[in-house]
Amino acid sequence: MAKILGSDDRVFVEVVVRQSDNRAVIVYYTSEKDTLDNPNAELWIYNGVNEPRHLSLGKFIKTTGINRIRV
Repeated sequence: MAKILGSDDRVFVEVVVRQSDNRAVIVYYTSEKDTLDNPNAELWIYNGVNEPRHLSLGKFIKTTGINRIRV
């Protein structure tokens, strides 16, 4: 169920931005992984040429071919 936000509601999103080299993104730091563990976190990637873009979980799954995630 989605929550419709009014003017009094605030949603805080933590953003991790990583540079992509040769069409790959490497997350080096534990702090980035810890941040991405937050449900309100997003991973954005930037290759220095195109506009930065959000790397969604769906795009990650499609790109890597992962079809099973151990929970």
